[in-house]
Parts: sequence; C-alpha cells; structure tokens
Amino acid sequence: MSKPELVFYTTKLPNKLLDDLLLAGYEVFEAMAFSEVLHVCEHHNISAVLIGPEIDHPDVSDIQEHHITLRLKPEAQIEDVIWQLSHLLPIVSSKTQ
Repeated sequence: MSKPELVFYTTKLPNKLLDDLLLAGYEVFEAMAFSEVLHVCEHHNISAVLIGPEIDHPDVSDIQEHHITLRLKPEAQIEDVIWQLSHLLPIVSSKTQ
C-alpha cells in the first residue's frame, strides 16, 4: 500500500507538524500559496488537504468541495491530527514485513 499523500497549506515554515506527519507514514507536500495547493492536487493523488490555522483565503471552500480537508486550529496537537487522518484515510503501517 502506498503512503497517503497530503498537502499542508501553511504560511509558517518550518513546521513541526510536517515532520510528525512524515514519521507517522504520510507523504506531505508543503504549499504556501493557494495556487500551489491547486497545482499539487492536480499532479498528485492527494488524499487530504490540511489547512493551517493562519490561512484565511476566500477560495479555500473550493478545495473543500473537491478534497477531504482538515482546517487546523491554533491549538491543534499532532496526536489529534493523526487520529483524525487515521479515521478518514486508509491505515498506514510504518513497519516493513
């Protein structure tokens, strides 16, 4: 099974959440502009889009219409994000057989 691919739309990099998601077994693309989110979504098999709490773009609803989307709150903890993703996306196993 391939790793679920995510887009993290944020204007604050570096971000520890990215490293934690990689460790949890997700492939994560960073996007710092709305156009980057659209580009990545068009060229990859994106499972979900994570939207940072600082993002207040009027066209975000367009993304929400076409992709599973999680809007993060400022107090979001990585454990909560991974728990939500695990219930929305296929189980990812980081162990090799």
